[in-house]
Amino acid sequence: MSQTAVELPLYQCHKQVRAAKITGIDHQDSLLALNAIEGWIQVTSEWMQKHNPGIGGYYVQYADGYTSYSPAQAFEENYTPITEDCVRKEKELLESEIKFLAMLLSITPQQTIHINKRKLLPQEINLMRLQLDAMRLYAHILDQRIATF
Repeated sequence: MSQTAVELPLYQCHKQVRAAKITGIDHQDSLLALNAIEGWIQVTSEWMQKHNPGIGGYYVQYADGYTSYSPAQAFEENYTPITEDCVRKEKELLESEIKFLAMLLSITPQQTIHINKRKLLPQEINLMRLQLDAMRLYAHILDQRIATF
């Protein structure tokens, strides 16, 4: 079967990973020097052969424990460090969404909510109330994460 020019569906990465820039490599002993720990880690010779890591690239660990290598450019274009500032910005955005949804739901029973000129059904409003509760819980979790920095 020959390959033809087709447009495949578009995807966006949303994984969280642990990673460190590789600052040194000892191929003989399968060691990687990582900036984040200011030390060396041992990998297998099979890992070294499979990934062929380079200085400046990243040693990457996924949530399931799988590890891989990513060249610097590919990694840095697709991942940003999760810092206190990032979490605070996320919380700030969430708070504005909470404020808007709470205002929308603060109507009296005699009033109705319309979105795009369509009256929302009671079950839609109930789902929005559940959404607001979940968003408030999420905001509380972000507060806890901020406290750990």
